Amino acid sequence: MVVISLLVVVGIHRYLQLAEEVQRFSFEALAKNFSTAIYNAHEQWFIRHQDPVYENIVDLSGEKIHMSEQGWPLSVIDDNAVANASPVQAASIQSCVQLWMHLLQNPKPISYMGGDAFGTRAYHLLLTETGECRYQLVVKNTIQVFFDYSPKTGQVVIHNLVDRKK
Repeated sequence: MVVISLLVVVGIHRYLQLAEEVQRFSFEALAKNFSTAIYNAHEQWFIRHQDPVYENIVDLSGEKIHMSEQGWPLSVIDDNAVANASPVQAASIQSCVQLWMHLLQNPKPISYMGGDAFGTRAYHLLLTETGECRYQLVVKNTIQVFFDYSPKTGQVVIHNLVDRKK
């Protein structure tokens, strides 16, 4: 009985470790999908930029994306928004949430400061001091992995904090 109990305890511990690793790998894949969507939008912007009647708006799978002057996604244009609304110039929490929700296929719910569910979900969002969108995976109240998206440069950088501790 003691041997079986020890095997069960070790097995459960290893299973929980593997489950966390799968979550991290899944989040890293999600970051790469986000990066691919960013570059897809940039490509569409580049193609449209050749048009003399160009506006900084790209239609990406039925979503109107407002692009920066350099051609990187800034926000999603709401169909209900006023047509003459001023264009977004920098990232905001709301624009980061919009990009998460509209550039990814079947995105997971994300919490953010000022939102209804901050701290209750595994995926969190914040705006860095440098104006980047930071998407985080939090497991057991610890940030495991995060990636930053810079609307100025289009760069998506993944940071795996667990690997640094080892």
